[in-house]
Amino acid sequence: MRMAVIGCGQMGTLHAKKLAAMPDIDLVAVCDTNEVRSERLADEVGCDAEVDYMNLGGEIDAVVVATNPGSHGEICDGFLRNHIHVLVEKPIAMSESDAKHMTGLAEDNRLVLQVGHIERFNPIFRRIVEIIEFPFQIEVHRHSRVEFRQQEVDVVLDLMIHDIDMVLSIARTDVSNITGSGNRDTAIAELKFIDGSVAVLHANRKAATRTRTWCVNDEKHYLMTEEDYLTEELRHFIECVSDGKQPRVGGKEGSAALKVALEISRQIREAE
Repeated sequence: MRMAVIGCGQMGTLHAKKLAAMPDIDLVAVCDTNEVRSERLADEVGCDAEVDYMNLGGEIDAVVVATNPGSHGEICDGFLRNHIHVLVEKPIAMSESDAKHMTGLAEDNRLVLQVGHIERFNPIFRRIVEIIEFPFQIEVHRHSRVEFRQQEVDVVLDLMIHDIDMVLSIARTDVSNITGSGNRDTAIAELKFIDGSVAVLHANRKAATRTRTWCVNDEKHYLMTEEDYLTEELRHFIECVSDGKQPRVGGKEGSAALKVALEISRQIREAE
């Protein structure tokens, strides 16, 4: 399968290195508007460097989009219109309208649109899904150090959206109420569901140490993400493209997480 990576920042570099190491993948190019950065990564992984993603249309079958979230809508639209499968990093977009458009375009063209909610591939979370029948109470703490985070978006769209997606994936009913408080770098949110279950999410990207803690019902699960989820996420995307399957986190799931995240962000902005 011929692939390319758009965006040569931290996540794009990780994606490119993983794909370059896969024997069944032909990494055609990496692309970034920063020519020096794209050429440096291209030399490292052994592929072509591009500065304009539109030049790749007829050369690839699938693409990873790991650019500034504000550009996701436009870039993914271009590839989906050219019948190229897309794995886009989270958040899927910066607006619900863009997310809806991308999801519809992928469905209309029978293409795989996968959203990079990498924690869905966390083996500890997958074990929680297997053993929890009614998650009536969930509390999550996700703390990171600021130097490792993207600053284009707030902490809700940067960190908390991972846990929003995971909570929505195990909830048995729809969200009935959302409350959020905090600031651009620290946030707390409470999600209440129609069946009475509650999830409380804490996110901090200016923490002294990196921690991941999940408490579901009365059992604590500590998510120390040292395992290699990215390879599994990419393999899942490639399998979906090859076999015509729906991804674990598609456009609808990415859009649902975005909707909740945007509401939390709105409440925090208006309270400041």
